[in-house]
Amino acid sequence: MKKSQLRQLIREVINENTNLPTETNNALKDIDKETLDIMRAGFEDDEIADWIKHYHSKPQNHIPNTYYKVNRENTIRGGYAGVGNGLYLGKDKQALINFYDNEEEGFPVDTYMGNPKWLDLADYSKYEKFKSDLNKMNIKDTVNSDKVGKIEMGMGFDGIRYYDPYATGEEFVLFNLETISKV
Repeated sequence: MKKSQLRQLIREVINENTNLPTETNNALKDIDKETLDIMRAGFEDDEIADWIKHYHSKPQNHIPNTYYKVNRENTIRGGYAGVGNGLYLGKDKQALINFYDNEEEGFPVDTYMGNPKWLDLADYSKYEKFKSDLNKMNIKDTVNSDKVGKIEMGMGFDGIRYYDPYATGEEFVLFNLETISKV
């Protein structure tokens, strides 16, 4: 999704959802500085607050060892990819629906259970360093790259936990599919 499309989507959410915060400063006080700095590169503070409230994963919605995926695989737009060719998951079912089915097309949500070992790149600076390290290994395009999963699994991990402020915040990409089961 391009930045201009994200901006338009935010405006639509703001206009349609009257439950979003009305005082931007109060809404931003609980957002970490790193997220604000990243998102301020493309959005105004009121847009950031509304985006995070509506789309970001919330820990109180997580169920231990349970992951979800909005199944868009059979659509023209297909699935989503960002850090390698793997199974993209999230822990907050509603946040995933809000973001990946934002046009309310009623895509099915798949549920997975398991306890994968995650390489934790949720700290955005660690994520950026990881991408930089991949570039040094001549992996310039991490999107849909089979090499990322092989490297990461060679390090003893099953997948990557990372942070994408322009999506649902905390997201996961699983390379070792034997560590989870579809329910």
